[in-house]
Amino acid sequence: DRLAFATLRAGDGRSQIYLQPTAPDNATNSWFYGRSPAWEPGSNGGNRIVYRGTDLTGNQIGLWIASNDGDDRSSLTSVGSDDRPTWTPDGKSIIFTSSDRDSNWEIYRLLLETGVVTRLTNDPELDVLPSVSPDGTMVAFVSNRGGDWQIWVVPLSGGDPVMIAPLE
Repeated sequence: DRLAFATLRAGDGRSQIYLQPTAPDNATNSWFYGRSPAWEPGSNGGNRIVYRGTDLTGNQIGLWIASNDGDDRSSLTSVGSDDRPTWTPDGKSIIFTSSDRDSNWEIYRLLLETGVVTRLTNDPELDVLPSVSPDGTMVAFVSNRGGDWQIWVVPLSGGDPVMIAPLE
């Protein structure tokens, strides 16, 4: 019954997440500073949101998780370039992209139960914009491997990426 989105419309140059009720007569509510929000899927769908954000003082940049009302916020990672989080369909992992972990934009998996981060891609070119398949077995991403931007997939458990489509 709500949309979560990030915008710079507050006018201070910082991305802020807003919650917008889908009922036309309800007002948009400001939440807090952050970007790239993603709702939790599955049986708990809508109870939590993962996003790239900071603590309340604007420090400790990384991935954060919060209840859908903005309470119970906690840091998942403390690497400043961790971004574009997306959930696996079972809600057990977060897939994201980062450039500061291995000096290049790569795709990573964070297992929520243990906090263990695993790199899924390893290439000198850029691997960005991850998206998990509906069955939770593959992660699609965009990469400029070979000089041209293409869509690739890699198994969620790790393995060799495969190019599936060029981008015109």
